[in-house]
Amino acid sequence: MRISEIIEKLSLKLHTSINDDMEIERGYVSEMLSDVMANCPDESLLVTILSHENVIAVCILKDIKFIILANSRKPNDEMLKKALDEDIVIATAEKNAFQISQSLLELNVR
Repeated sequence: MRISEIIEKLSLKLHTSINDDMEIERGYVSEMLSDVMANCPDESLLVTILSHENVIAVCILKDIKFIILANSRKPNDEMLKKALDEDIVIATAEKNAFQISQSLLELNVR
């Protein structure tokens, strides 16, 4: 499913532009960046509550192009700037990470 479709179907608030509306087939949920580095499949989307610039560094390593911030979290200014520089999409959901995961599974994002 394309990033834009996920944003629409989950009613997410977009914080960046979508320059590459790529297909997303997998997702990963974590609050520990070391876990993301060790276990997140490349080219997945990331669901997290972490909203600081170190998340972007890990996303670059794992080729993650889409971050969903749970619980209405907003990216800090440095995270937003780095995401824009790296063409990483950041969106916010009102739902918690568990609820987002359920919605993604219903959309066939595994």
